Amino acid sequence: MQINIKFYSFIKFETGLDEITVEINDGGTIEDLIVQLEREYGDDLIRFIKLKDLNKVVALFVRDNTIIRGTEQLHDRDNIKIMPSVGGG
Repeated sequence: MQINIKFYSFIKFETGLDEITVEINDGGTIEDLIVQLEREYGDDLIRFIKLKDLNKVVALFVRDNTIIRGTEQLHDRDNIKIMPSVGGG
């Protein structure tokens, strides 16, 4: 399956990635997508998506204006937005 991804905010600016297309296996999930992104782009990108030490996803994945979670199944030609979650204090 081909998944179209658009990056937002500092993820886009820090990595230089705006939009990409990634191949994952049929029936793949957000978790599978993250694994593929890590394979293809390494720590330069994945550090904005998950905390490797804790294996915790810190970015938001959005499809059709709805946040989707790690086990959510993706579909061929899905358009996924990846954006940082923002916290304050």
